Amino acid sequence: MNKSVKQKSLETRIIKRLKGVPLEAAKLLFADPSLQAIQEYANVVSIKRLGFNDHGPVHVDNVVVDDGAELLRRLRALYGIKNFIGARIVALGGPWGKYAPDAPQVARDRYRLNIIDVPYEQVSARIEAATKD
Repeated sequence: MNKSVKQKSLETRIIKRLKGVPLEAAKLLFADPSLQAIQEYANVVSIKRLGFNDHGPVHVDNVVVDDGAELLRRLRALYGIKNFIGARIVALGGPWGKYAPDAPQVARDRYRLNIIDVPYEQVSARIEAATKD
C-alpha cells in the first residue's frame, strides 16, 4: 500500500517527537501493513460511503487522545504482542491446555511459538544436582 506524501510527512513529524518504547511502538504501527489497510478502509468508509470530505480539517490521520495513559497502555500491549509472536518458551512438565487440549498446537500455529518441552523428571534431576554443591 502506497503512502501519500502528507502521510509520510506526518509520520516523520510524530517519530521525531518520540523516544524509547513509544518510539518503537509508533514505528511498528507505521510499518504494519494490516493497520495501514484498516486506515485505508476507514478512509473509504468515511469518504465514499458517508460522503465526508477528505480534504477538510478532520482526517483519519488526525487523532485526538483524551487519555494519554490509555494510549500508552494500548501501545505497550501492541509492543508486547509483537515481541510475543514467534517467541521461544520453556514448558516445565510439558505444554497443555487445562480446558482446551489443543491449546499448545494453536499457540504453535497461530503465534508461531517455539515450545520447548522439559519434563518434570529432568527439572528434578537438575535441581538435585544443583543443590548438591
